[in-house]
Amino acid sequence: MGKWLSVVIGLVLVILGLVGIIKLWSFIWSVIVACIVLAVFFIGLGALIFGLSELRAPAANPPAEKNVER
Repeated sequence: MGKWLSVVIGLVLVILGLVGIIKLWSFIWSVIVACIVLAVFFIGLGALIFGLSELRAPAANPPAEKNVER
């Protein structure tokens, strides 16, 4: 009996969730757009910090001097 009860409860919750998504779609869409904007901001901030740290870091392999014999 417990297995069927969990299936019925799951089905009821899925239906209620779908009804909620349909009724609150404009709000959900606003949240999705806001998350995308925040992700773009933080990815850009991370790229900026990474780029600045690369500029400040010393070269790992300095250029080798060429031995020129005269």
